[in-house]
Amino acid sequence: MATPATSTRFTDEYQLYEELGKGAFSVVRRCVKKSSGQEYAAKIINTKKLSARGMQPVREQAACLVGFGWVFFSLMGRV
Repeated sequence: MATPATSTRFTDEYQLYEELGKGAFSVVRRCVKKSSGQEYAAKIINTKKLSARGMQPVREQAACLVGFGWVFFSLMGRV
């Protein structure tokens, strides 16, 4: 069972590194979890560029990936 997320800043738990890829509304960067040293890829979405309608696919993608154990940090408070 998934543990409920607590309110925290992404950069409190992860260190961001180089860009791995880029799209129209997001960038993917390598990151490392500070507590374990485990490497991950972080998809950072610029929600300022999205309309309310454009946020729906983002919410759907996030809901799907959470089911696989992914963790999401909402940088803009909208996801």
